[in-house]
Amino acid sequence: TYQLGSITITGAFDLDGSIAAASSLSVSGVSTIAGDITTTGAQTYTGAVTLAGDATLSTTNSNIKFESTLDGAQALTLDSGSANISLGADVGASTALSALTTTGLLQTSDDIYTTGNQTYNSAVTIAGAGTKTLLSTAGDIVFESTLQGGTNSKSNQTSLEVRTCATTGTATSGCATGAITFKDRVGYAFSDSTVYSGSTFTDQNLYSLYARANTINILADIMTFETQTYSGDVLVGSVTTGDTTRTLLSVDPSITIHGTIN
Repeated sequence: TYQLGSITITGAFDLDGSIAAASSLSVSGVSTIAGDITTTGAQTYTGAVTLAGDATLSTTNSNIKFESTLDGAQALTLDSGSANISLGADVGASTALSALTTTGLLQTSDDIYTTGNQTYNSAVTIAGAGTKTLLSTAGDIVFESTLQGGTNSKSNQTSLEVRTCATTGTATSGCATGAITFKDRVGYAFSDSTVYSGSTFTDQNLYSLYARANTINILADIMTFETQTYSGDVLVGSVTTGDTTRTLLSVDPSITIHGTIN
């Protein structure tokens, strides 16, 4: 274990142990990480990152940024406190992570693949154009906080596909045992009397949302610009006692549920 100040690495970075109490870390080349990294300041990984062992990357309310791909059949925990986590390229596209847990304001503009659980403890923003995929082939996907589209999500048609099934489709069978759970608001924070502010409303909502799992837990309200599709049995509930009404709202209305509702 090494205790260091600010670390800047120009070139490749290969970590077999751990780094504790560094001021910050910046790597311009590719990284191979097999241990934990703790900094008080920011962590920035410009090149591709490969996990060679389970790892926790944490800061003291400072940003964590990945500018390239992130792969490896290992469990990754990212904790930036109240700061941002930025995923600028695919995660697990070449080799799926075994699990991913994030605490911090997450923004992703690409796909995320794991074999096990995906747990998002803080707000998640889906950025960029087109459809992004979050896929777990043998685990749960849980949103503990809000989920929304980024800037200009309407014109960018920023859509999200969330699956615990290897493929898309409408059947409710043939998926892994994992569930999808929305514990907080998805999209714009609308009320019964105010839906959105006309032509100025261009972001916060996802353009469309597709969810496929054996069980889809909806514990908060969901609003999209376009279609919502739920391929699986939907369980409606709440994390707050007495909050007994859930609203699914599509601005250009189309909401389809392939499965039971309970």
